Amino acid sequence: MKIAMVAPYRIWPPDEGGRVRAAALLTHLADGGHEVTLFCPRRGGKDIAGASHATQPALGGASGDGAGFDARIRVYELTGAGRRRQILSPEFLRRAPAVARRERFDVVISEYPWPGVHAWWLARRAGAALVLDAPNVEGERFRSVGSRIWRAVDGYERVVARLADAVWAVSEEDRSRFLARGVPARKLQVVPNGVDPRRHHPDAAARARVRAELGVDDATRLLLFFGQLDYAPNRQALENLAREVLPRLDRCGVAYVCAVAGKGGPARAPHQAMRLLGRVGCIADYINAADAVLAPVTSGGGTRLKVLESVACGTPVVATGVGAEGIDRAACGDLLVLSDDWDAFAAAAARTPIAFGRRVPAGFLERYGWDGVVKRIAWPGGG
Repeated sequence: MKIAMVAPYRIWPPDEGGRVRAAALLTHLADGGHEVTLFCPRRGGKDIAGASHATQPALGGASGDGAGFDARIRVYELTGAGRRRQILSPEFLRRAPAVARRERFDVVISEYPWPGVHAWWLARRAGAALVLDAPNVEGERFRSVGSRIWRAVDGYERVVARLADAVWAVSEEDRSRFLARGVPARKLQVVPNGVDPRRHHPDAAARARVRAELGVDDATRLLLFFGQLDYAPNRQALENLAREVLPRLDRCGVAYVCAVAGKGGPARAPHQAMRLLGRVGCIADYINAADAVLAPVTSGGGTRLKVLESVACGTPVVATGVGAEGIDRAACGDLLVLSDDWDAFAAAAARTPIAFGRRVPAGFLERYGWDGVVKRIAWPGGG
């Protein structure tokens, strides 16, 4: 098929969850033989609509691992930067129809509801089916972090879902939330987040290298928290880590270091055991170096790629119920420990086994490998 995605932002490098999902979907759709096109805002005001792929930025992992851009993906940059233009850009509405008539897409994907009007306009002009890919239920996410505009977001999301021929939720929980918002069951499909085992896999050499760089010996427990740190749910999780989890670990008498990786973090570490690494080159190396990944998340929606990426590396994860929401616990085996009690959470972080020669749970990649996720998609119209 000819598939177009309209994204609300540039997805390269994929340095946070939404960009990781969008880049992975496009790459693995191309792997499946589909002809794939991306519409996104242009960089720095420069118009390179239909540009040569050689001009595109590098494609990376969760924190930018330097892998090359997939030359099979055609890119049109038809809008300028800015949140308002994500939702409504006269330039896009004016210029997209010519592309639609030329390309004749079969399916147009709105990545998040934000570019839903643009995606609907493109789909109508191309005679294509419209899909809303929903990494979160945005109305619920805005409500959970106390945003004053959550009702407006919820209303807009409902409109886009009504326009769409299909809605992809990332979990059964999010599917139920869309059902409660009046989206017909026939439109809904669970298309979960996934992992690429070429990038996230056990790596003993990376473990040794990163621990040496950080000066952390094998007698010291290395804990890791990572993500986009200016994203409200991750910012709240970092506060939970500093206020609730690490003080309890201090009282346990465990020798540990807590590494925090990701862009947009605070200027100063909120706890003396934290090391703020900023954006790192290859997050999989740091996951492999860690004795446990912590996800003390108490707000937000969707499913956490940090959990899936960590399990794919064979690294234990200690998470709250919200932090692991929507993830098949059985597929993660004993590598996923859940607790909503801070005492138990800290105790689990202190006792996760230090594993050498790690193994990925049987069946995990069958459930969450991107190749399988994409192959299981049921396209509107039977494509």
